[in-house]
Amino acid sequence: NTNMSGALSIMSVSNTRPQFTLTGTLIFSGNSAQTYQVGHHKVTAIVKNLEITNASSRLYSTGSGVSLSGSLTVTLGTMDLTRVAQAQPLIVEGGISVANSASASFMTVNNMTVSGSVTLGASSLFSMTGGTLTFNADNPQTVTINGSDRRFNNMVLNNAGGTLTQNQVTFAGQPFSLSGTLTVTLGNMDLTTNSIGLQSRGTILVANSALAKLTSAGGLTTSGNVIVKPSGTLTMTDNTLVLDGVLQSLSGSMTLNNLTKDVN
Repeated sequence: NTNMSGALSIMSVSNTRPQFTLTGTLIFSGNSAQTYQVGHHKVTAIVKNLEITNASSRLYSTGSGVSLSGSLTVTLGTMDLTRVAQAQPLIVEGGISVANSASASFMTVNNMTVSGSVTLGASSLFSMTGGTLTFNADNPQTVTINGSDRRFNNMVLNNAGGTLTQNQVTFAGQPFSLSGTLTVTLGNMDLTTNSIGLQSRGTILVANSALAKLTSAGGLTTSGNVIVKPSGTLTMTDNTLVLDGVLQSLSGSMTLNNLTKDVN
């Protein structure tokens, strides 16, 4: 493992093409603000795991984003992907874990792609005010959302597993909401096993694929349209689909328990 108490900067100078490879865990453990700056397309940076244990401040990404072949862990401190105007996408081939601590925070306005499981501790701060969270594994994933008022922006399931079992994403913990849209392109979004409620301010779309499925037992609320393409599946085994927007529509074949149109 490699411990950093200051900044990490890997940038291209002139026509050089620097390469940086770390197969262990890169730990940011300073006691003041730190920066992670990986340059643009000329830079090859392969980092496996990233951990933040900076109890006093934040880790800012100021380069062209963060790409990990392993996991991201926020134990203490803040992972901040909001500081600079340049996009700071996050790609994590493993999982993301934000500890159960009021001193553990994650903030982004950018796209995130995750191939492993996600766990948010009940006392942590999580803020996603822009971009899209995409799940794209080829094996089952689990998303454990502890704590109240958890809000993501847009969410996409695009899992490459060859069956509905292999591409299943099971949600656990507490209800959550989306400021934007939900799109199930490929994947089995399981809100049934743990009866997780979902509120979406945008459209809910299940794509035209036998491997695109959304199941719910905890209730769905949306201000947008609900669209299920011919080969897709939307099944509610309990609770209610609530439509609370304006000029909404239901399109396609779906199995519902209760349906409510809120006109207030």
